[in-house]
Amino acid sequence: MKVEIPAEVTALAVQAGGSIVAAMTVSGWNKIKRKFARSIGVGDAGEEERIVDRLERDKERLGSVDPAARSSLERVIAEKWADCAVEAIIRNPDRAAELTVLLSELRRGGEVGQAQAQVVTQIARADGSSSQVNQVGGSQYIFGTGFNR
Repeated sequence: MKVEIPAEVTALAVQAGGSIVAAMTVSGWNKIKRKFARSIGVGDAGEEERIVDRLERDKERLGSVDPAARSSLERVIAEKWADCAVEAIIRNPDRAAELTVLLSELRRGGEVGQAQAQVVTQIARADGSSSQVNQVGGSQYIFGTGFNR
């Protein structure tokens, strides 16, 4: 059975994935990773610790990768955490509110907001004759004549 994921959930999850990667470089990382783990965890302390451990391993991977490959690895890690956020929201819709609060805190903190501003995420979906595009952050320039139908 295919589950239809609302665009708002996908956009929130993508923003969360990008923000958690951006947060890996800021001074408040320990506090941020724990809040993120609580936001996507299942209410189980053991699961939250496993999420924290995975986040820390991802941070270490980013720190050890060649600078030329860093942006590619950042995208992979951000997508992985976005997928985890989507799964958490599907299991428990209240997780969306928790993630929204966390993202607001991160933006107010400044450092993550500045790092995240470098990331442009676009989600496009086409179904039959309709299409929808949601963009989270950044700027977009479109060149062309439009859709061919």
